[in-house]
Amino acid sequence: MRIQKTLMVNGLVLCGLVMLQPRVSLAAQGCNNAFLNGTYNVQVANQSIVNVLAAIRAANSGQPLPPPPTGGFGNNANSQGGTIPGLGRFFFDGNGSIIGQAGSVGQPGPDDASSAGNGLPASVTIGSYTVNDDCSSTLQLNAGPSFNAVVAGGGSQILFLGTDGLLGSMTRAANSCVNSVGSQQSFAFSAAGAQRAANGSNGSSVVFTPYSTLGSVTLNTDGSFFLTAITFSAGALQPVAANGTFTIGIDCALTLSLAAGSPPATPNLRGFYVDQQSGVLSVQPDSTNVITSPIIAQ
Repeated sequence: MRIQKTLMVNGLVLCGLVMLQPRVSLAAQGCNNAFLNGTYNVQVANQSIVNVLAAIRAANSGQPLPPPPTGGFGNNANSQGGTIPGLGRFFFDGNGSIIGQAGSVGQPGPDDASSAGNGLPASVTIGSYTVNDDCSSTLQLNAGPSFNAVVAGGGSQILFLGTDGLLGSMTRAANSCVNSVGSQQSFAFSAAGAQRAANGSNGSSVVFTPYSTLGSVTLNTDGSFFLTAITFSAGALQPVAANGTFTIGIDCALTLSLAAGSPPATPNLRGFYVDQQSGVLSVQPDSTNVITSPIIAQ
C-alpha cells in the first residue's frame, strides 16, 4: 500500500508540473513577409497625448512650443489619399516593401503628369518591413522613424510603436472604393483627447482642457451629409447639428466639408474607409491637436 501511495503522489506531482508548463501558442508561429499583403489604413492612437506632453515640456523649459508630430505613418505626404493628421494609408506588397504615393495630395485626373493612369498619383516605395516567424515585425520608412510591430489576425492587423513614441494600428482595407456608395449610410463615431485652450508665445501659458465627442454622420446619395453630436468642449457639453457635402475618393479617402455657419463646436472630420461598413476618422478639436476614431455602420 505504501508503494502504491508513493506512486500515486509522484504521479500527481508530475501531472502538476506538466500543467504548470507555459503553453505555446501555435497561432503566433510561422509568420513571414507574405502575411502583410494589401492596403492598410493607419490609425495613430496617442497623438493627442504626445502633443499635450510636448507642450508641457516646452512650458517647463521656457522653449517655444514644438509643432505637432508629422511624418511617420500618420500625417504622411506619401500616404494614399493625401496627408491626414493621425491617419495614413499604405500598400504592403507581401515581399518586404511599403508602397505609398509620390507626395501628391488629392485626386489628379488621368491626364495629370504624376498620375499612374488610373486617377491616382504614381506609386513609390517609401519603406520596407520584415516579419519574423513569431509574428513580431520591424517597419522602416526611408525618410522617417523605424517601428516595432506585431502582426495579428493572420495579417489583417498590425500594431506598431515608433521610435518617436507614437503608438497605433493598421487594418487591412479595400484596395479601392467607388465614388458613390449608392445608398444612404449612417456611421457612429466617438473620440476623446485634449483641446488647446490658451497658448503663450513661448509656450509658458499653454493650457489644455478635456475634449470628447460622440455622434453620428449620415451620408446621403446626393453627396450631402448631416452630422449630429454631443461634444464636451470648454468645460461643458454642447449639442452639435451640422451639414455639408462629402466625397469618397477611389483611394477610399472620406472628406467632409462643413457648410458655412456651422457651430464652433462641430468636429472637423476626415478619414478612410476600411470597407462600406467601417473606417477611421481624424478629429481635430483645434489647429494642432488630433484625435482618431473608428467609424461603425449603424
